[in-house]
Amino acid sequence: PFRRPEEGRFRLAAKVREATLAYAPQWPRIERIRGDLVFEGAGFEIRAQSGVVEGVKLTDVHARLPDYEDSLLTIDGRGAGPAQQMLAFVNASPLASTASTFTRDLQVDGDARLAMKLTLPLKDLQATRVAGTVDFPGNDVALDRTLPTFGGVAGRLEFTEHGIALPELRATLLGGPIRLTGRPAGEGRMKIEASGAIDAAGMRSLVDNPLTRRLDGRTEYRASVDVDRRASTLRIESDLVGLSSTLPAPFAKAGTDRWP
Repeated sequence: PFRRPEEGRFRLAAKVREATLAYAPQWPRIERIRGDLVFEGAGFEIRAQSGVVEGVKLTDVHARLPDYEDSLLTIDGRGAGPAQQMLAFVNASPLASTASTFTRDLQVDGDARLAMKLTLPLKDLQATRVAGTVDFPGNDVALDRTLPTFGGVAGRLEFTEHGIALPELRATLLGGPIRLTGRPAGEGRMKIEASGAIDAAGMRSLVDNPLTRRLDGRTEYRASVDVDRRASTLRIESDLVGLSSTLPAPFAKAGTDRWP
């Protein structure tokens, strides 16, 4: 009621327990909030020690609307818990139409850490800005049902209103080390670049037949995955140095030979 200090001061403070903040349509609600709610002047503020969104336990949640007329709401918080639930938050939000085509098929075992900040112009939610991260301490990740599982994934997934990025992830794939980076490649698309090494035993774990049983050694490779509307295209390149073959000519190969 009072916008100027000389007119007076309005302040209402309360402790809240098991509260719910439905801050914008189509965005997952923050539930089971425990903290402090303050209405002061022409705005309000929530500082919560805990809350839950899509099954993820949040800590240090801060929601602030400085002025009802400006209608600019900011929310930030951190969380820890099952990594799959953190992806569920992305998939249940309006990000699903842009950022999360990639995450819909993503399967992640184990726990992770979440940090996020939302800036929501309540009069124009199309202009919402999002900045968030999910930190993986060593999870098993399946990017797609058609691809082998990545083991011990360590690194960070970043998401904004424009898409998802993987600055650098390190993992193992088919028994060998691999390093991945990823970036948005248009609406609903994700481009992943990888480099790693694989030995003959790793190849046989994927395809075990009379041909792969004639291979020995280890080689480095480069790969790219183009995830487009839940369909993946995989491309692998290698000079096969370090890998030997006892197959008949012309497929016999010494480990020092460079192909193609």
